[in-house]
Amino acid sequence: MTTKHIIVDDFKGVRNIILNRPEALNSLNYDVIQELENTINESKYNETVRVVVIKGNGKAFCAGDDLKGMGTEKQPVPDHILRRAELGYGRLILALRQLDKPVIAEVHGYALGAGCDLALACDMIFAAENTKFGLVFAKRGLVSGTALLPKLIGYQKACQYLFTGDYFSADEAKELGIVNELHKPEELSFAVDQMAEKLAVAPTAAIGLIKRAMNESIGASLQQSVNIQNNVVAASYSTHDYHEGKKAFQEKREPVYFGK
Repeated sequence: MTTKHIIVDDFKGVRNIILNRPEALNSLNYDVIQELENTINESKYNETVRVVVIKGNGKAFCAGDDLKGMGTEKQPVPDHILRRAELGYGRLILALRQLDKPVIAEVHGYALGAGCDLALACDMIFAAENTKFGLVFAKRGLVSGTALLPKLIGYQKACQYLFTGDYFSADEAKELGIVNELHKPEELSFAVDQMAEKLAVAPTAAIGLIKRAMNESIGASLQQSVNIQNNVVAASYSTHDYHEGKKAFQEKREPVYFGK
């Protein structure tokens, strides 16, 4: 896979997607967003990929949209305002949540604006203890960050962060429940690798269905949520992972999952 602004590294079922614009603190422009979306979507159909890890090269995970130059020679800024919004990072939120494989964000330095939303769109966040988070859009007179945060931390607290655009610490993020684990910067990658390796041999077909059910149930009624759950339970019965897990239990051995 040829990319200019990201590095893609596959090893033993784990795909590392590394934002590689360290000189711009890995800020996003249309070209970066397109490369990320293409890579995430390719991961869906690549059977060798069982887990995706998103991280940033250099001093930050991602400092947000590149306000100095979202448009590029390849993708200029559209004249149509709605099209401009549609080309933005929102499509990464959909791509990540619709990817039927677990996604871990390895976050350090800064996760601001679109970079914070990018991390929130992942299924787990492992962060360095000194990381600064922030949905900083309001500070720049912009509007965004409304799709995920209210669903994750509740309305009032989301209003506080979205209205003010203030930073919040990694400790605050963990208290809010949006960061799974905090680690010293020098120990972060090792912790992420351990979790990724664990998930890479897990029943990722089942995990993908669990993920789909949870995302489709957000905002749904109890009846709708139960219906969604019933559908994914039924779908799981036709997977290799289901039959392997059941057989391994009966044979009193460790299961060997293929994510199918």
